[in-house]
Amino acid sequence: MDHFKKILLTTDLSTNAEAAAPYAIALAKAFHAEICLLHVFIETMYMQLPGDGTPPNWQDWVAASRRADQEKLSSQKEAIRQLGAERVSSMLLDGIDPPQTIIDFAKAIGADCIVTATHGRTGISRLMFGSVAEQVLRMAPCPVFSVKPSTPATAAAGFKTIVLPTDLSSNALAAAPYAIGLAKRSGASIHLVHVFEDQMYCIEGKPSTDAHDIPAVDTSHLPREQALRALANALGLGEDVQAVHLMHREAPAESIVTFAKAKSADCIIMSTHGRTGFSRLFFGSNAEHILRHSPCACMTVRPGMQSHLLETEDEKVLAMSD
Repeated sequence: MDHFKKILLTTDLSTNAEAAAPYAIALAKAFHAEICLLHVFIETMYMQLPGDGTPPNWQDWVAASRRADQEKLSSQKEAIRQLGAERVSSMLLDGIDPPQTIIDFAKAIGADCIVTATHGRTGISRLMFGSVAEQVLRMAPCPVFSVKPSTPATAAAGFKTIVLPTDLSSNALAAAPYAIGLAKRSGASIHLVHVFEDQMYCIEGKPSTDAHDIPAVDTSHLPREQALRALANALGLGEDVQAVHLMHREAPAESIVTFAKAKSADCIIMSTHGRTGFSRLFFGSNAEHILRHSPCACMTVRPGMQSHLLETEDEKVLAMSD
């Protein structure tokens, strides 16, 4: 059975970045995966020195800083090992473009998932929700697990509750195999959630043992509640739809965040493309809102990624007509 074999955990060696480690460890334990801890050393960060320009010995000073970062990286690797990760490696790479360096390294090692904190050394959300995280999320060859520093480290106890949002489009189904795979290996329950106008539809369940054998599903002709039930059946979750009337008409993203808080969710697993098929749908108001305001970690999956969390010899095409 194929599954997560290599998990890439990024760090800038800040306290904020440490928030992602428990989630990488929990994933590694669930899938018996290797964690590769990556730090990108940016030489230009050390060139802005006080005084009249760059001193003659700046190269020696940068080299000393690099050695210091290597020591911190080794310490973090050992701390992760002490927390229960079976296999941990580390890599310090020189680079001037952290997102591209992360993506290139993920491809080089065949990473199945990238785990990253959303705030780095500056503590400013723009660092990750701007150029770094957005580029990683857009270009990563695998799912990205994003963790805010303020997120409680509930993953240390394992994943118990997973929220899987859907707009009932085929693109939204890209995240389903990852939710099923994680739920089956951690014993978690999945809350399949669809929000439409002032109504929230939800189905809760644990994937059946044969949930990897998913037939194609065409729900284009069905009302939303029936479509959600058909999808839940295909995912092995059952068919008990809970319909909740929302007192205030919120945007889908706001409703999902509220729902995740109420259920004390451990993570939200979602596709980065929705019904329109344009990345702006999720890198705009919806996913950005969820990523910024989620009370838990978020895994984002781009449609077209090959899932290795299901038994590939039995896996059927997950397909739904818009």
